[in-house]
Amino acid sequence: MDNSEKIILNKFLKIANLEVKKFADFFKVPPPFFKLKLARNRDEFNRLAKIETSEPWLAGMFLAGKPAKIILLHPVAVEKEGIHFKEDLEKILKHEVAHLVFNEVYPLSQPAWLKEGVSVYLAGQTKRANFNLKFFSENGTFPLSLTTEEEWKRARKFGAYGISGKFIKFLVKRDEGEKLRFFIQKLPKENYNKEQFLQIFKEVFKTPLVLIAQDFLKNLRKEVRKNECRTKARNPSGIRLC
Repeated sequence: MDNSEKIILNKFLKIANLEVKKFADFFKVPPPFFKLKLARNRDEFNRLAKIETSEPWLAGMFLAGKPAKIILLHPVAVEKEGIHFKEDLEKILKHEVAHLVFNEVYPLSQPAWLKEGVSVYLAGQTKRANFNLKFFSENGTFPLSLTTEEEWKRARKFGAYGISGKFIKFLVKRDEGEKLRFFIQKLPKENYNKEQFLQIFKEVFKTPLVLIAQDFLKNLRKEVRKNECRTKARNPSGIRLC
């Protein structure tokens, strides 16, 4: 590795190490050890990940193990191999670091909305979150409709990442994340059981998940209407149309 490559790798390592410490503090766990790999093209990314990937949105990946690994498309490759810009890499790295730390607390893949929502929230990706609110209001019971990998894949194009991150932010805002941390720590770490998951949630938050989610969607509709109102032009009399 030449000096210029070391500089690039060290830049991302510095970001990753800072985020690992911050997220570990949030979950109150020791910072996990990991290795960071930069892939100069999609073929190298696939070789490091040991799976075939072609999705244009996929520019980073967390792999559990000893040691854990984070794979990130190199700045020279990210715009050639997908839909992201070089400027997006820091957020993408933070998202994968969040997965790394979250895996220390809750290593299961289900429910997908919790795993991905926490990573979106911690990585600071909720501000630019795009989602189809109508889809999530009318297709199943949010967020239970985003539990399995199949459900997640189906909803991904409608903004599953964004709305799940927003929901986690909504939960955190209630008490600065104390109940969320306690809830995640109480969850069984071996097998996902929907009834048990919902029961623990109700015990910790004192309200059923579905009711809190309904309140969240209600607030989100208000937020969306408010944003739409801001973008509408004024009529000739100067009075807002909404």
